[in-house]
Amino acid sequence: LGNAAIIDTLKVYWPASHITQIFTNVTPDRFIEITEGDNTIYDGKKCFADLPPKNPGFITGNVQNDVDSNCVFNPLIDYPLSNRMIQAMPGPYAVFSDNNGNYELRVPEGNYLVKQATVTNDIFKQLSCPGTDSIYTVNVSAGNIVSDNNFKLVQSKAICGPNISIALLPGGIAPCPCQTVHYCVTYDNTNASPITTDVNGFVTFQINVSPASVIISNITVTSECNCAITLSGTTITGNSTQTFASNKICIICFDVLIPCSFPLPPLPPTPIITTASIQGNCPGNTPFMSSNTHTDLASCAVDPNDKLVAPKGCGPFGNISRGEPLNYSINFQNTGTAPAHNIVLRDAIDSDLDITTLRILASTHIITRVEIIPDNSMIISYDGIELPDSTSNLQGSIGSVVFSISPKNNVPDGTAIINQAGIYFDYNEVVLTNTTLNTIRDNPEPIANFTAKHNCTNTGLVYDFTYTGGTADNAAFFWDFGAGASPQTSTQQNPSGIIFNSIGTKQISLTVTRFGCMANITKDIEVISVISDNKVTICHKGHTISVSQSALQSHLAHGDCLGPCETSTTKLASNNKSESIITEESILQVYPNPANETVNLTYSLPNGEVKGYIDIYNAIGQKIQSIPVQKSTETIILNTSSFINGLYLITLTINGEVKGKEKVLIIK
Repeated sequence: LGNAAIIDTLKVYWPASHITQIFTNVTPDRFIEITEGDNTIYDGKKCFADLPPKNPGFITGNVQNDVDSNCVFNPLIDYPLSNRMIQAMPGPYAVFSDNNGNYELRVPEGNYLVKQATVTNDIFKQLSCPGTDSIYTVNVSAGNIVSDNNFKLVQSKAICGPNISIALLPGGIAPCPCQTVHYCVTYDNTNASPITTDVNGFVTFQINVSPASVIISNITVTSECNCAITLSGTTITGNSTQTFASNKICIICFDVLIPCSFPLPPLPPTPIITTASIQGNCPGNTPFMSSNTHTDLASCAVDPNDKLVAPKGCGPFGNISRGEPLNYSINFQNTGTAPAHNIVLRDAIDSDLDITTLRILASTHIITRVEIIPDNSMIISYDGIELPDSTSNLQGSIGSVVFSISPKNNVPDGTAIINQAGIYFDYNEVVLTNTTLNTIRDNPEPIANFTAKHNCTNTGLVYDFTYTGGTADNAAFFWDFGAGASPQTSTQQNPSGIIFNSIGTKQISLTVTRFGCMANITKDIEVISVISDNKVTICHKGHTISVSQSALQSHLAHGDCLGPCETSTTKLASNNKSESIITEESILQVYPNPANETVNLTYSLPNGEVKGYIDIYNAIGQKIQSIPVQKSTETIILNTSSFINGLYLITLTINGEVKGKEKVLIIK
């Protein structure tokens, strides 16, 4: 606006509704937000260019792990660090170091501070070496390169255990009989200690696909795996005689041919179950094994132009646990009439996600660049992709990328995580995906559980019920006591005075709804008469006794209660909608039950024992996951988003002895 101090008239026309809004005397030189039908101008979010600058300058450098801290690179023991985020401020602009530890930032002309991103629980620390700084001050001009902004690090603490992710590519297409699908398994050892060889001299990567009738072919392995691949049936094994170093990512991809004998829709689809594991030694030669399981249904569903998130979360708001990583898939298809030469994906990373935890897990095509621009968007570039159009090559016109990112640690309960991507095919208008939603909850799923006992003062068939699930805040309750009860239903948290018309086994159902997420439980209780042969059953100082009716009021006046003392008189229902009975002596506790996307596994070991595993078995006895026990007392959140509906057995084994065994029902 030049030197103008005010905008006399600002006219906004809305074509869909044919509404015209006119604003006068508008202050210039600011970002504003206008909403259709609202005649108030609001301050808007500062706007940045969608894509990186056209004529950038470049900042380059290298990141190394200087194992002996002598500030000299020794290729025998030192090694480059990949996947370290480097930032340039102001911005921030950010990129990741590659397999050789090299990075390249492209930024507009100007002055910048270049540093490593601050990583939560970082296992590396900066070394003070001649010629290196923790923060570099650089001046960048268009087309020029400012080089040698290097970082030398050393490992400062040990955190053992890579993340294992399994992705079907493209993510929007489900397996289909008679067709071949492509899978990639990513072993991400970013910010974790090296995995060294075990007693057999190997670090072992293993992948199993079931059922056994599928056919596996075209196995590819990235160089960082350093392993020789063998295929036996539907099991892929990669044995490496080298250490799986910190900040390295091993990716194993393969094709799976789905048998034509599998049923076609509308018949129920066959589950394709992929289990991936890694085995070796943690620091101190401590044996280590970790695994993950992913399930797809051979349903032939196709939706290649979308955005997916896993876990989906519970209920319409996608409730997830605090700190739970999110795996996003961006799926794209060239529906034009000619090949797409270059494709750019722009993903608006929610401000409540920790950008330093971003990891690319898999891609159908070679990515030429990943970078973060100042509006917190991730830009993924496919230069020279030459993606065919869907008319000439339907299968070849589809692409997909999968990345992982975690929420920030300090976000409040109820924080919504929203994500959407834009897809740019050459110079065409942006194609926007759908929007995904997850909500961070301290308790993402309600827990349905209750106890029942005879009413303390009424000699009839009267019972009181107490909700014991522990998620009563913001929850709604619906009880069903059966046709022979009065009242038959209740919406109270702890209904009391429920009258039954006969003794015997009664089936009681409770539904708990919280933040759009629902949990159900059904239990059988035994309704008894407390009067028999002129005697009344009461609980007296923790003991169940019978007293004469004439002595009843005296006992009640002293605090005794009608009915037997509280013990485990509640039986599990026989309809598979049941839960594990938890007693004070239980070593392993599993809840909620039934479960949806996550299950809490709580254990407490005597005598400080910590060496063992929690194993998860499916309904046909196959071990689908194993979790190392690393503490004497712990609550582990098990991600069951990829589990199919059914009953699962969970065992806790310490020193070769099964200490705890529970069953959990997965219902989605």
